[in-house]
Amino acid sequence: MHESSTLTTGSNLADLFKVSPDGAARRADTRVIASPSIFGGQLFGLAIVAAVQSAGGAFDPVSMHAHLLERGIAGSAIEIAVTNVRDGGSSRHRSLTIGQGGRPIASLQILLGRRSDDVPGRPGEPSAPAVASPLTGDRTSPFLSKWGFDELEVVHLDAEAIHPMWVKPRVDLPDDPALHAAAIAFVSDMALVLVAQRGLDDVRQTPLTVDHAIWFHGVPRFADWLLLDARRVARHGAHALVSATLTDPTGHLVASVSQGVRLRGSGPA
Repeated sequence: MHESSTLTTGSNLADLFKVSPDGAARRADTRVIASPSIFGGQLFGLAIVAAVQSAGGAFDPVSMHAHLLERGIAGSAIEIAVTNVRDGGSSRHRSLTIGQGGRPIASLQILLGRRSDDVPGRPGEPSAPAVASPLTGDRTSPFLSKWGFDELEVVHLDAEAIHPMWVKPRVDLPDDPALHAAAIAFVSDMALVLVAQRGLDDVRQTPLTVDHAIWFHGVPRFADWLLLDARRVARHGAHALVSATLTDPTGHLVASVSQGVRLRGSGPA
């Protein structure tokens, strides 16, 4: 039997990424968001926190590659097993398996880089023009009115479309790069499957995430609005590839995302 989660609707975004030791493994609670299945973004965030914990705290996330194996039951606890693949002088490589009730539901590879003493900030020139961010959120967004993303402020640039959209934590995150990376990974999974499904003749096809990758550009920071934009870049048969970016109001690229989506069937290929 799965243990019931203690997370409640309306909790701070940081509360979704609490990972606690459980003997030789790690344990975390999940919350029902959007569907009875665990929201992939929460799994990604929890995995990042667990990987950073295993490295001793002096390393920040650089990239994450995840494969979703089976649907997890939202609202029930998960176990996170972390394998130390390699400890280098400037990097840490971790392989993680997330399980629930004795069955694996996700497999992830995470690269961590040694924390720099450089002044925090976005490297290089902006990748896009600066865009004025919204002053307040929009409670009519389906993420808030239908799907239960109560920890976020959300504003859509087009009232008739999901993406692009501005996202921001409703409550400020603690000054911890691991939590900021976890929160960025969380929002990077918001409705990308709908982008894969857009324009299909049969909208009854169930889009399911097969794999998800994210690359962080600079020290992860989610203290202000981020613009999430996504587009389908390929489709072949029952599979599609979605590409997404997260940029800050100054036009600097915060993270790049790719997601593989299965458009038919009841589970990942």
